[in-house]
Amino acid sequence: MKKNLNLFIAGYLIFLLLSVFSCSDCSGGGGRYSVTSFDVQNKKVVFDNETYSTLDIDANSVSYNEYAILIEPMMQSVAAKRAFLTTTAYACSPADPIYEDKFLDLQITSTSDYNTNFTAGTNLTSLFDVIFYEEYVSSQQRMDLETYLNTNPVISLETMLVLKTPPTNTNQFSFTVNMDIQGDDLNDFEFTTETIEITL
Repeated sequence: MKKNLNLFIAGYLIFLLLSVFSCSDCSGGGGRYSVTSFDVQNKKVVFDNETYSTLDIDANSVSYNEYAILIEPMMQSVAAKRAFLTTTAYACSPADPIYEDKFLDLQITSTSDYNTNFTAGTNLTSLFDVIFYEEYVSSQQRMDLETYLNTNPVISLETMLVLKTPPTNTNQFSFTVNMDIQGDDLNDFEFTTETIEITL
């Protein structure tokens, strides 16, 4: 009987210790996340005053001022990569996760001439705005893409590259985007969009 009581007390003390340490971990943040890859899609973006909505593109054709490249990062917990046989018993709710990977540079090119000033293979970054989702204020912001990159931005949970300049003619385009990244898992990432008709 005395042995069972000692085991119960020991077990209860271990539970209390785990609870204390778990709460300490929660107060320090939900842990760091790093970008492992990106999901990329062509999208139609429709603006209504200061709001917008994203839609799938019909018939593989879209007006230049409604064309957007949607970029969504795929994340992995840094702590999860280090965890093997250990688990944590949470006695409180974890805080928000921390995202620290950053865009260092971003280059956009096309295999087709966009206009007389931007021929095939030249950097088209200045022809785009960016819309990015600010997680901690739950809002979307739009700004010139080059200006945005000069801020050394943390990679957003949702980034859209939005054309703001028309091509010389309606034509088929695909865009290659090369990103330089400061992160734990990725230093660079390149993708090419599906070919789409962009109209005036």
